[in-house]
Amino acid sequence: MDRDQLAQALMSTFLEELEGHVAALNRDLLAWEKAPAGSGQSRELLASLLRTVHSVKGASRAVSLGMVEAVCHRLEEVLLSVQRGQ
Repeated sequence: MDRDQLAQALMSTFLEELEGHVAALNRDLLAWEKAPAGSGQSRELLASLLRTVHSVKGASRAVSLGMVEAVCHRLEEVLLSVQRGQ
């Protein structure tokens, strides 16, 4: 497999996985919005959101999607601030 084929295969995998990640983010954000603030459920959902965003950030780096990586990094920062109570 040459470099271009590898890049295409990685991008194809990224796009397939992205659908699941976006669905998980939507599901968890909606549930987090309804969860009582500071509850165990709220903390678990926040942790799940952080894991998903971190996964997308790493995968986007692997396929050289700098803009997606930057957005994920910023979202991760915001979620970590919320987690710390800031």
